[in-house]
Amino acid sequence: MIARFVCFLLHLQLAAELGKTLLEHNRSLETTVKQQQALLDDRLQEIQLDLSAHIVIVGCFFLDNSWDI
Repeated sequence: MIARFVCFLLHLQLAAELGKTLLEHNRSLETTVKQQQALLDDRLQEIQLDLSAHIVIVGCFFLDNSWDI
């Protein structure tokens, strides 16, 4: 009976250590995801600004050329 209890305690300790390791890994992954999301958000903003600038340039080109018709 004592052997079964010791075995149970060892399994409990292993489960706790595994849970702690998984939690630490999960936190690390969450940090990485947040960093990558911030980079993607920054890049998206750059692309939107570039697109807006191109739309303005193309719009000005067509407005300038519309008088030649």
